[in-house]
Amino acid sequence: MPIESQDNCWRDIGTSGGRTCPRLDEFIDCRNCPSYSDIGRSLLDRPPPEGYLDDWTALLAKAKEPEASGMTSVLAFRLAGEWMGLRTRVCKEVLPYRAVHRIPHRSNSVLLGIVNVRGELLLCVCLDAVLEVNRAEGTDPDSRTASVFRRMIVIGNPGERWVFPVDEVDRVYRVNEAEMEALPVTVAKDTSACSRAIVKAGGRRIAVLEEEQLLGAFRRGCLGG
Repeated sequence: MPIESQDNCWRDIGTSGGRTCPRLDEFIDCRNCPSYSDIGRSLLDRPPPEGYLDDWTALLAKAKEPEASGMTSVLAFRLAGEWMGLRTRVCKEVLPYRAVHRIPHRSNSVLLGIVNVRGELLLCVCLDAVLEVNRAEGTDPDSRTASVFRRMIVIGNPGERWVFPVDEVDRVYRVNEAEMEALPVTVAKDTSACSRAIVKAGGRRIAVLEEEQLLGAFRRGCLGG
């Protein structure tokens, strides 16, 4: 039956209208009715508007612009007074701060405990301890829950996911790896820093962390491996 003769029956007498259609007793919902399916097919079978095929042909024939080489995406976040970053390829998601449950006889300065992320229990680490970040006296990295900016970041590789709290998450920046500054020699020798370079983005100097070195520090601090 042509769509014009149906006159959008589902809106007039169907489930989205007055529900007076006699076929509702059989099909319960208009989406189960063959007439509804016929109307949908008739929309898909309509002839394309004038110029439609030409427009798409021209668009698909257009040469793709080459992707910028040497570019990478970095998620910037703050830990105490330091701005740091991780390449987005290792970042899985950013979460609001949530409760950390300590593990009896296992929690330590690095391993804070476990966090429930949509039903999955992830090991939660203290990035302050891993990176040896100095905070003002009297502050505890596991108790600063008052800040509205505080977040948690989930990172990892296939089969391995970790979560850690940060004081603030800024945004993702597209940066040119060629423009990253080499670390000062004194910092580069400090393996606990886990930093690979400094990049300027958003008016800040961001220390980009080496993800594999960071994940290795997580394993050593939490699992002893």
